[in-house]
Amino acid sequence: MMELRLLGGAELWMDDGADPAAILAHPKRLALLAYLAAGRPFGFHQRDELVALLWPELDQEHARGALRQTLHRLRQSVGKRVILTRGDEVIGLDATILWCDVRGFDDALGGGCPHEALALYRGDLLPGVFDASAPQFERWLEGRRRELRLSATRAAWLASDQAEQAGDTARCAEWAQRAARLGPDDEPGARRLIALLERVGDRAGASRACDGFERYLKTELEVAPSADTVALFARIRGNADPAGHARGAEAPVRVVREATSEDYDNAQRVSAPSPPNVPGSPRDIVPTEHRVARLQLRHSRRTQLLALAAAVVVMLVVGTATRRTTTAGLEQSVAVLPFVNASGSDEDNYVSEGMSDELTSALVSVKGLRVAPRSSAFSFRVRQADVATVGRTLGVGNVVEGAMSRTGPRIHVTVQLIRAADGRTLWSESFERTSDSVFNLQRDVAERIVGALRRH
Repeated sequence: MMELRLLGGAELWMDDGADPAAILAHPKRLALLAYLAAGRPFGFHQRDELVALLWPELDQEHARGALRQTLHRLRQSVGKRVILTRGDEVIGLDATILWCDVRGFDDALGGGCPHEALALYRGDLLPGVFDASAPQFERWLEGRRRELRLSATRAAWLASDQAEQAGDTARCAEWAQRAARLGPDDEPGARRLIALLERVGDRAGASRACDGFERYLKTELEVAPSADTVALFARIRGNADPAGHARGAEAPVRVVREATSEDYDNAQRVSAPSPPNVPGSPRDIVPTEHRVARLQLRHSRRTQLLALAAAVVVMLVVGTATRRTTTAGLEQSVAVLPFVNASGSDEDNYVSEGMSDELTSALVSVKGLRVAPRSSAFSFRVRQADVATVGRTLGVGNVVEGAMSRTGPRIHVTVQLIRAADGRTLWSESFERTSDSVFNLQRDVAERIVGALRRH
């Protein structure tokens, strides 16, 4: 039996030792296989549905030809028995030959086994995968991600309730914390976690969870907590002394990790490896040689400090859009990786992130230049990869890397444009400006990048 994992990243294991890169390295093949395996309702799909989803830019004849070619390539990789057809118009997969973690997750939930489902849920569905030429597929993928994440959140709360009923307060709190990480925007869920920590005797942890969620609301969502949440905060904090110890309460039987602001910041990076003997999985561990890098997404941070970063690069839009620069005849694709914060200050994390974020938005306006989405490029924040890997993963020919530091009122930025195919630096330059001349800085960076693309 073959094994396809889509949660937390794409992995494919085949019994005959065939190379999974023949599928995983080709976006359309992976997208088609993923939809056939994870699209609901599970089962068979019409050809017209598939061509509209993956090849909307082609006319009917060419789209059907592209589908036939992609199916042919899939059959060459996974075998003819895996791809099933009913007549000429209906296509599906044989689930008895190709096991998929998404279906295993769904089956575990349907069977009332939240622990088994959560063992399979290593993260979002195909994080970092995108196809700019297929917006319908993008919409399906994002909707399916939300659906699966909500199901995992509910499963974690169910596991927490079961642990509490069994008298296992430590496991009860741990599952509740995972539920909060999976649903960081769920204010009722945050209140439920805080109240649970208080109920199991960890009032100090409840107080710190209050602080973490309050900071998350302020920095990420820029909203104030509801009246019910404010009242809960007041009650919890009233039960703790200034040192953070619960008044009149004994120490918890076991120390559990509190849901802090870092938990909420990292909510989209939750990833737990499947333990051995996961029911429904044909193998305990996928062989290392068949693992592929797992792409993960993070929400962008929006704070007042981001205003400085936006000021540094916001005029890029004006400069590039006004010039109407065309990159015809060039390598017409680029990804802007997250800028490195070389200052060592946590405050400047927001600034460096904002610079690469706004630069991505600016380059999108350059006529004829395809820019990888910010969410996909920012998945490389959490892992090291060479530019060749970045280029293959994101489907771009060039990569922009940068580093930023700040000393007093002066901002120092180093930027380089690298060709992904051979790692050659096409352009590299350093800039130093004062805060009052940031518009000149952004204009210089814009002109250098577009100029380098034009020359090469």
